[in-house]
Amino acid sequence: MKRFIILIFLFLVNFAIYANKLTDAEKEHKLKYIYKLSKYITWTDYEWADDEVFVIAMIGDDPYGSMLENFFDKKKLKGKKVHIKRYKTIEDFDFAHIAIISDEFIPEIPLISKKHILLIGNSKDFIDKNGMISLFRYKNKIKFELNYKSAKCANIYISSKIAQIALRSIK
Repeated sequence: MKRFIILIFLFLVNFAIYANKLTDAEKEHKLKYIYKLSKYITWTDYEWADDEVFVIAMIGDDPYGSMLENFFDKKKLKGKKVHIKRYKTIEDFDFAHIAIISDEFIPEIPLISKKHILLIGNSKDFIDKNGMISLFRYKNKIKFELNYKSAKCANIYISSKIAQIALRSIK
């Protein structure tokens, strides 16, 4: 009986770990969202002519790995080739047009939240903590939420067209 209980416990622990991991298909779906949503984003008061590339930064734990480069390899954003940068900490971070922030750095969002950087997170509560776009699993699908207020503080305009398909928006 003791072995049976231990087996059930181990099964539940493994299931919980697997249930929280993103599949490659879900990761690719999130990357598609980033690409498509960025077409409806305007960086106001920003001089694009000076930039040779469109920079996407991954700050902290990177769930995408090489998928990030592979997905954006042949794509352009705002007419610019996409360049991927990775940072272990926010202190190391210098600049990006889009920053994907891992959950561990959510408390540090105020350090970069007003610098013309679109902040994207991978957890449901990301927009409640001043993030701008949350991408997360909801009922076995990838969904997103928007925080217009945080975006406006960073001089970023998010088109109302995408609010219609967002799960939730903070205005």
